[in-house]
Amino acid sequence: MKGCFHLQLPLIVWLLQGIPECLVSTALAMVIAMGCLQWKKIVLIGLIQACLVYLVRLLPITFGVHTILMIISLAVLLAAIAKVKLITSLTVSIVTFTVIFVCEAFSRWFIVRVGLISPEDMAGSVFWRVVMGLPQIIVLSAMTFLFNLKMKAKKLEMKENM
Repeated sequence: MKGCFHLQLPLIVWLLQGIPECLVSTALAMVIAMGCLQWKKIVLIGLIQACLVYLVRLLPITFGVHTILMIISLAVLLAAIAKVKLITSLTVSIVTFTVIFVCEAFSRWFIVRVGLISPEDMAGSVFWRVVMGLPQIIVLSAMTFLFNLKMKAKKLEMKENM
């Protein structure tokens, strides 16, 4: 099929980068949508999302379609499991994937810019695929932590003002 290809995801990349990214992106989406972190739900949604990512990446689909499918699946999982309104979960999913995209683009640019590896070598290396995912996981984790602190502070402030 013209325009379609498999977006190969080696198992080791999925384990070391894909699963953590799905867990932290779920946590970020949940704290934005709900103002709190419910770890049992985050782990459940994140692991389901990680499995879906792996399966979708095996399909012969046009580049970018997998991202749309992942946005929709995260929104549906947030709505079904975390009981977030569907429109809210869709909005939060779009925001979360936008943050992932920006973090990924910046980390790739930075690693190439400082001369650690060329874009061509990066694409063919399982090691570098894992390393490339680490900065975005760290940034997403920090954002989640900060949003969670902000929400807790806001809730405490609201209680004090009552």
